[in-house]
Amino acid sequence: MHFKSLTIIIFVLLSLGGYFGNLADAATVTVAKGTAIDTIAKGMALLTPGGTLIVNSGTYAEIIGNIPSGLSDSARTKVQANGAVVCNGIDVYSRNYITVTGFTFNGYTNRIGRSSESNAPSTYITFENCIAQN
Repeated sequence: MHFKSLTIIIFVLLSLGGYFGNLADAATVTVAKGTAIDTIAKGMALLTPGGTLIVNSGTYAEIIGNIPSGLSDSARTKVQANGAVVCNGIDVYSRNYITVTGFTFNGYTNRIGRSSESNAPSTYITFENCIAQN
């Protein structure tokens, strides 16, 4: 009797693990100079939908791009500056449910929307405390 109950409990837990597995994938990735993840592009390659990318202080000679869409308004993908972060620009197109916080975009490319008429527009993109200059 106990063995059967234990088997059922294990089965239910394994089933729920698969159901909630996508929530665990929404991890935080940190970009910092002098580490293995020392560019925004490297961090972005590891970011999952609904996850958070934290970029530590510094100047990054790159454009923020390829941000994975969030899953919903309550499960947004977040890209956050931790301190003074300057990069060349941001390119957000055909993406949804993204929040970008605290960056200075210094010239080059700042493109939000769609890359062409054939691509879907971006929706639910939020910028907080960002500066676009030059």
